[in-house]
Amino acid sequence: MKKEMNLTDDQVTQIRSVYDQMRKEFQPKQFAECPAVKEMRERTRSKIFEVLSPEQQKLYDEFTAKREADRGRHR
Repeated sequence: MKKEMNLTDDQVTQIRSVYDQMRKEFQPKQFAECPAVKEMRERTRSKIFEVLSPEQQKLYDEFTAKREADRGRHR
């Protein structure tokens, strides 16, 4: 993701922190498509967007959409 989105080291550190916090909150929950999980994903996206430039935000959405599509093929 760092290379694809041209992230700075500081942005990488901040995004990792957001993901680490999400994992701590997410682990106790089921991996189901429940409202709480959807809300947590949206909060995570919002926090990450605070770190990114508008162009990087667009690239992030493309990156995550591709990742979700790839996950769907492996299920």
